[in-house]
Amino acid sequence: MENPADYFNRLLEGFTGSGTTDNDSDGDEPSEEEGFGHPLERLYLQNFFPPPEAVHSGSRLADSTRHIFGDLPLEKYETEALSAFSTFCHEEGTLVIEVDDKLEIVEFQGTCFHDPTNRLRFLQGNQWNFAEALKDMRAHIQWRSANLHDKRFDDTLNALLTKGVMYIHGRDKCMRPIIVCRGEALVALSSEDATRLIVHTMQLCIDRLFVKNKVEQVHVIVDLCGVSFFSMPTSVVKDLATTLERNFRARLSVCHIINAPTLFWAIWSVTSIFLSPGTQQKIKVLTTEEEMVTELSAKINKSQLEHKFGGECPNLVDFASQSPKSLPPPYN
Repeated sequence: MENPADYFNRLLEGFTGSGTTDNDSDGDEPSEEEGFGHPLERLYLQNFFPPPEAVHSGSRLADSTRHIFGDLPLEKYETEALSAFSTFCHEEGTLVIEVDDKLEIVEFQGTCFHDPTNRLRFLQGNQWNFAEALKDMRAHIQWRSANLHDKRFDDTLNALLTKGVMYIHGRDKCMRPIIVCRGEALVALSSEDATRLIVHTMQLCIDRLFVKNKVEQVHVIVDLCGVSFFSMPTSVVKDLATTLERNFRARLSVCHIINAPTLFWAIWSVTSIFLSPGTQQKIKVLTTEEEMVTELSAKINKSQLEHKFGGECPNLVDFASQSPKSLPPPYN
């Protein structure tokens, strides 16, 4: 096996440091302008291909879970589900027209759901329940109108970012951006501020850190260090999980809740019943340091983790730059 240092030295041969590639024009490959701050990170992403299990799992609709969508070829049963959903919409009285031998839902033209992969995200997220998925899509269109067109970067959002309530630090072994939420700071947040902050952070990942067909999910760490049993931000964590579940379908890979007080699990098991089974499975509550180190090191290289999480990076204390912390390899 090639030594990682030799591998990256080989990649660097001929690299000019300009951040541009032959593929920059199509927007599918990372560039410096898109926010990939470290040259080796850009090079690694250009040569990175996710393992099959990070793209799709399952062999039939009932147990199928797609993690990366992009414009990758769909499984036959996924295509059939999309067609069946269009037929369902037509039977429900929604205007459906045929375009290029495909059924198009008129209501979704000009929205994000004109893209069939976004419809697939919401169908999967609703366990292929067509009625619930249609209701969910309509609600999401309204949510986008209210939340994603607000480009204000006001004093409130700026203050939350500079306090390090939530920040991006490195990537996991599948190159997913790592979002760190500091529970000590989350305690003081209202649900509205917490939601606005996660929306801002997720859009930053989607716009600058994701790579089509390669990286389309985030890895979240919620650190409850310093949080007492009586001040646990259980409802805020639930609101964050709900926002990710309902409006960023299939964008969460895993959420590790670490340094949790002993009784947190009992409270969380009650609170989390409002989340779907799929989202519940993605949330791992770790109450001991041994659990934390074992779980995090299995999914994240120590070069990408802060020291307080069992990694090799200095603990981040200066959040003034508000930029994602871009780190060099190794990642895996």
